[in-house]
Amino acid sequence: MAAPYWEKNIAALRTDGRMVLISLMGGSIAERVDLGQILKKRLQNSGTTLRGRPEEYKIRLTREFAEFALERLAAGRLKPVIDNVFPWEQVADARARMEANQNTGKIVLTID
Repeated sequence: MAAPYWEKNIAALRTDGRMVLISLMGGSIAERVDLGQILKKRLQNSGTTLRGRPEEYKIRLTREFAEFALERLAAGRLKPVIDNVFPWEQVADARARMEANQNTGKIVLTID
């Protein structure tokens, strides 16, 4: 969520922690940035995006994720956090929930 969660994300990191920003959903300008916390905890912050990456990179990344995650998901060792499940017909409600920042975890749409 980028900017709106900047302070919470920094607070959640332990000493020598790393934070990677992948997108800027929610905004790109954090109102308060306590640089002292970054130094005190020796934090690493970096950013990236997939949008400008070559298709080959995205394919490789998807394959690497599948190799890592699919078996773990099937075995129940890796579990996604599901906030809510909506039928496809309620897509507007699902989007409104996300835009209002009411979800914790993924919002799932089902198609019958």
